Order: sequence, then structure tokens, then C-alpha cells
Amino acid sequence: SCYCKSLYIFYRSGYGTNVAIMIFFLTFVFSVVCSYFAQKYWGQISGHSFTAYLLLYSPVWVLWLLICGSQYEVGTDYVAYYEIFSNAESYSHFYLAKGEWLFTLIILSLHKLGISTQLFFAFFYSINFLCLIGIMYLLKDRSAWLFVFLFIAFSTVFNNQLNGLRQYTAIYIVTFAYICYYHKRSLPLLLIQIVLAGGIHLSAYLTLPFIFVLKWKFKSKTSLILLAIASYFALFGNLGVFNDFITTYVPLYKAYLESDFNTSNSSSIILTKFIFLPIYLYAVKLVKTNHINDFDLYVFRIGILGYAIRLAFLGNMIFNRVGQTFVLISILPVYIALKIMYSKNKLTPFILTTSFIAFFYLLKTIAFP
Repeated sequence: SCYCKSLYIFYRSGYGTNVAIMIFFLTFVFSVVCSYFAQKYWGQISGHSFTAYLLLYSPVWVLWLLICGSQYEVGTDYVAYYEIFSNAESYSHFYLAKGEWLFTLIILSLHKLGISTQLFFAFFYSINFLCLIGIMYLLKDRSAWLFVFLFIAFSTVFNNQLNGLRQYTAIYIVTFAYICYYHKRSLPLLLIQIVLAGGIHLSAYLTLPFIFVLKWKFKSKTSLILLAIASYFALFGNLGVFNDFITTYVPLYKAYLESDFNTSNSSSIILTKFIFLPIYLYAVKLVKTNHINDFDLYVFRIGILGYAIRLAFLGNMIFNRVGQTFVLISILPVYIALKIMYSKNKLTPFILTTSFIAFFYLLKTIAFP
């Protein structure tokens, strides 16, 4: 706790903000480089167990855990969560009534064990990063380091997860669950994983409709149609039909929709989100013109669906938060595209794409810390 307070005091000082920016930048570089070499030598490790994979990536996730778990008065929700963790028994009835039973169980258990309040944050981030390493393990490819690159620079989840702790934990779990489904082909297991995620944050249940399209083997033309429809809703669409559905079937967001938060995002914010649309369009072209295995096709398809949902809901602040549930799933088409470029030695588009993504990440981190 003293260590966290020292970081906070330094961060609030004149030099602290610049140091924080440098920490995020160096973490980005270290994570990508370390992941590249870890994945490169993964084939030389016998057994290929998840435990070995987890140990191989320990320099990366331990660093992540130190940075995120040590947050002190960083993030818009920090004070609220610190209060919840400090008074777990008082808040347990509220979250249990909401249906977030696993979150309630975790904070009560940690509280009864006498765990330091600050370590509650580290516990949840441990779940997050365990799921993330699990996702990389399931990708079963030496280019999984590209997923680390996209995780930090493209999704910006690493930076943004300091806000909305419960929702981001649910996001990690459901992303792992839907990728795991391809390998296990077990609908009961998938439902159990979603229920566990929903036990931490109810937004996980918003991914349930995905179950009905998991075996939808649509082609490139359908991908383009989905992106076109999503773009229309983002720019011109009336979200009233979704408003009625959410109000009726998702009580979690009913209060938000009836509050002052239910406002439209500005045109400038919406348009900036379209900056990366050409990358998705190029990804569709690459998948169409290159032979890829069934697993990569599955990952690409659920990623296109996830991105289309995020894009369609950009116009409204509340629905944008709903779309955020698919933030990690939505980077999968870009991962597949980079993987194709890298494996096929398409160096020019690979360098241009990664440089473009890295530039905007650094711009956002430095200009808007």
C-alpha cells in the first residue's frame, strides 16, 4: 500500500505524468519484444503445456500485474472500488441482488481472509491476465505476439481497464470462452464460462446471441455487408429498436438509458473510430485471397461480428459501452490479417499497418494521457 501511495504521489507531481507516459510506452515495447522471443522459442519447449506457456510469458504478465495492480487513485472508478473492497460485507447484498454473485463471493472471501484492500485489484487483474495468456495459448501460433501488440496498441484495453474493473474482467473471460469453444466444441462449457463472467459483470450475458452464429460460415461478401450495415447505424441509424430491447430484456442498462448519460456521441468521436475501418476491409480481402485454416476462419468471423456490433453502437454513449463488451473479440480480424501479411512476407502492408496502429496508440497515450 505504501508503494502504491508513493507511485500516486510521484504521478501527481510535475514529473509524474511524463514518467507514467514513459512507463506505458516502455511496457508496450517490452511486451511486444518479449512476446516475440517467447513465441519464437516456444516450439523448443517439450510438452507444450499451458503451465509452461504461462511461465514462459511470466516476465510480461508479471510486469502488467505490477503496473495495473499497483494503481492508486488512478482511473475514474478507483475510489468507488476501494470503498467497495473496504466494506465488502456492506456492499455484498447490493451486488448479489444484481446477480453478480461471483464478484460478491470473491470480495467477501478476500475480505474474510484479511487481504489488503489494494490487493483486491491485483487479484482481479490476475484473472484478466490469466485469461489473456489463455487466449494466446489457444491461438496456437508463433505469431501470437501480434495479439499482444494489438491488445495494447489497438484495443487499448491495457490502458483503459483501469476504469470499469468488473466489466473488463468479464470481457477477458468471454473472449477466452468463445475462442475456447472452437477447440472444445462444448456448448455447456461455453455457457458455464459466460455464467462465470456474468457473475462478475452482467454485461457478459450480452454475448449470448453469439451462440446462435458460431457455426455461421459466412464469406467475404457477407463480412462487407455486415460492416456496411454497422457503418450506417453508426453514422445515420436510429437505435430506438435496440433501446426498446435493452430496456425490456437487460435491466442492467435500463437505468443508464433513462439517465442523462443516454446521449449521442459527437460526430468527431464517431468519425475518429472509422480511422481503422480500412484495415478491416483489407483484412476481408486478405482472407478472401489467401488460404487459411478453419480455426483462423472461425476467429476471423466472430471478430467481424464483434467489430460490427461495436461499430453499430458508436452513436450512443450507453450503447457504445455495450459494444465495449466485444472490444477484444473485435481485434481478431486484424490479428488474422497481420498474421497473413507476416507469414506471406507481405512486408510493406505489414509495416504500414503496424506503424499506423502504433502511431495512433502513441499519439493517444502522449497527447491524451
